[in-house]
Amino acid sequence: MMSETMAARPREGSRHSFSSAGLCTTGIVAIIRISNLDLQDA
Repeated sequence: MMSETMAARPREGSRHSFSSAGLCTTGIVAIIRISNLDLQDA
């Protein structure tokens, strides 16, 4: 999914796009991990 989005984007803005996608992905993963921990504790 991420690789397809990066491949579709032009090379010129790859750095900015990658940093933005990386931050978003990191945030989503963190939320999922926190949710999983909450579910395991319950």
